[in-house]
Amino acid sequence: MSGLGLFVIAASLIVYGYFNSHYFQIGGLLLLPISLYFAIYGYLGIFANRFSQVIAKADESAKHRDIF
Repeated sequence: MSGLGLFVIAASLIVYGYFNSHYFQIGGLLLLPISLYFAIYGYLGIFANRFSQVIAKADESAKHRDIF
């Protein structure tokens, strides 16, 4: 499951535990750091991919640049 999906499940458990048994809140709080880790890891991967494409495009244009 993706980090965002786990985050939604954790948040839902916290809200559900507010109205019902507090054990659901504890489960949501235990799941929350794990889901945040996977979500941050995924967003960093997206950023790294886009940044590497920008660097590759800059290197490609630098090869064909005329000195004069």
